[in-house]
Amino acid sequence: MKHDLTLDHVKIEARDLLRGLQGRDPEAFRRRHAVEPFTDLSNPALDCARFIIVREHVQRNESLAVNGGGYLYAPSTSAKS
Repeated sequence: MKHDLTLDHVKIEARDLLRGLQGRDPEAFRRRHAVEPFTDLSNPALDCARFIIVREHVQRNESLAVNGGGYLYAPSTSAKS
């Protein structure tokens, strides 16, 4: 998966993932299980595949932030009184 995720990337990757899920591809099922292990995929849908792609991207970014020692966003420093 590319690091610079766009809507077009999500659509293309989701279609590919959906084809894999419908064809019972073990790699597609591994990816699905890693993100959403309790989903019933007896009849997978495109929105489920899109969700998996986006979650993978978010998890990858969170991993980069933790392992790189940086933050993806600046934490708020203002406190309410």
